Amino acid sequence: MILPGNESKTLPSIAYEEMKGTIHIKGRSISPEVEAYYGDFLPYLEDNLKKNPMNIKIDIEFEYFNTKTAKLMMQFFGIIKKNVVEKDLDANITWIIEEGDDDLKEAAEDYEELTKLKFNYITKPEE
Repeated sequence: MILPGNESKTLPSIAYEEMKGTIHIKGRSISPEVEAYYGDFLPYLEDNLKKNPMNIKIDIEFEYFNTKTAKLMMQFFGIIKKNVVEKDLDANITWIIEEGDDDLKEAAEDYEELTKLKFNYITKPEE
C-alpha cells in the first residue's frame, strides 16, 4: 500500500511493502484529514499482519506531526506490538531525526517508553 501524501505537504508519504515487511513514513503530518488518511492504512496493516505475521522493518522520518497524528501513531505502534512483537517476531524500528530537533527526538523516546518497543535512532544533518 502506497499513500503518497499530498501536494500541500501536510500528509506524509507512507509506503508499506507487505511482501518485504517494510514500512516507510516520511514528511509532515499536520493536515486536519490525518484521521481519514491513517484510517485507510492502519486497518489494512493490522489485517495483513494478522493474516501473515512477519518480521518488520519500519523507518520513520517525520519533519513534524500534530496531536491527532500522535494519537494515531500510538495505534500504529499498538498494532506492531500486538501483531509482531507479541508473536515473537522482530520489529526493527528506526526513527530518523534531523540534527537539533529535540522535540521529535523526545517524542520518539516517549513512544519507545510508552510502548516498550525498542527504537534505533539516526541523526541526519540539518537541511
